[in-house]
Amino acid sequence: MKKTLTIILGIALFFVIIIAGCKKNVLPLPADTPTNGPVVTATHPPGWIDDCEDGDNVNDYSGANPVHNAGGYWITYDDDSSANSGTSYVWPMSQTWATKKQIGNSTDTPPYKIPPFTMSQPGFSSSPYGGLYAARITGYVTTNSSLAPPGEMTGGFQFGFIGMGIQLVSSAGEPACNEVDISAYTGVKFYTKGDGKTWDIKLPFVSSSLNCDGTITTTMSSFTSSDEYKLTFTPPTGWTQETVYFSNFTQVGWGTTISIASGRYWQGCSASSAGTTPGWTSTCPMSTVKQHVHQIQFQTDDQSVVYPASRELWIDDIRLF
Repeated sequence: MKKTLTIILGIALFFVIIIAGCKKNVLPLPADTPTNGPVVTATHPPGWIDDCEDGDNVNDYSGANPVHNAGGYWITYDDDSSANSGTSYVWPMSQTWATKKQIGNSTDTPPYKIPPFTMSQPGFSSSPYGGLYAARITGYVTTNSSLAPPGEMTGGFQFGFIGMGIQLVSSAGEPACNEVDISAYTGVKFYTKGDGKTWDIKLPFVSSSLNCDGTITTTMSSFTSSDEYKLTFTPPTGWTQETVYFSNFTQVGWGTTISIASGRYWQGCSASSAGTTPGWTSTCPMSTVKQHVHQIQFQTDDQSVVYPASRELWIDDIRLF
């Protein structure tokens, strides 16, 4: 009997060891692994920004020659600063929304710090770099009309907006606010799809020493009073490539015009175009702005489509050319 019991216990112990070994092999991987794809080693052209295939929030821009995760961060933003009193909502969540709603930890730096930008699946399936991930935002835009989302007050910011930005250098955000000179490039190419409604691609022209991102208590310190140079496009519901030229970017006209007379970063304007007449007010649209780029932004255009309608935009394989 004892011998039989010993054999049974021995067999049981054997299976316990086997099961324990199997469990060891299926332990959870590091937390960020399931959301990250393979690092693509295919050659990217000069001016490359991101193919999104690694699934993280860092792009590959590094001047002429792209380097994996050498660039800045993908971010989202909305009209929720206290200066605007907006109630628009963007996903992935913006820092202003998290702070306004006190989501997260109040002791973080900044307070209620949000997780990094989250990539979405699937990306552009015909990409030579892979089609796992793309940058995507969704959400809604509100105005000061009588219609407001549940829990929100009416009478908010009249010119509601949501958007996402791609910083070109890791120190583009506060407090460093470093900028990049992209004068060597003609425009931006990217694959996109969306809601079939109009969006803007913008080059914010902001101070490199003051507030360059915008926070919960203030708006971005813009030399143009936020009337940035931009181009409007309409993403279809299926993936397509957009090619936009900086020479076609314009200001709407309600803000501050970048001019010789204003003394704002006039170095990009040649003597021949500026002339010699005192008070010359010729604008310098891209030769100036392209020298001082913090990020490229995608933002909802005007307020023709607002809550309860939702907005959506996807971006993949984005590069300067």
